[in-house]
Amino acid sequence: CGRRARTEIRDVEHAVGPGGEAVSFVKVRIYTGRLHQIRVHLSHEGHPLVGDGTYGGSCPSWVPRIFLHAAKLVLLPDAPDADPASQDSPGALQAEL
Repeated sequence: CGRRARTEIRDVEHAVGPGGEAVSFVKVRIYTGRLHQIRVHLSHEGHPLVGDGTYGGSCPSWVPRIFLHAAKLVLLPDAPDADPASQDSPGALQAEL
């Protein structure tokens, strides 16, 4: 077994992809930051990422890459005056939304 990792699923929205397939937008919080943590945990729960063939996700033709995007990033140690960094979704993802 590997090292312990903790992922919290905070919000889920379901939609239909351009090819008619069911997709979900998931907001998660990771507490440990292990390599591939989100990919592994969602796949283990039976919900792999779109475009992630390595962990069992579908790879429809409209997906140019794994659709995983950090909307907010906070680096530790969490100083009281630290501001989280934010980033809009990449153009490829926005185009499909």
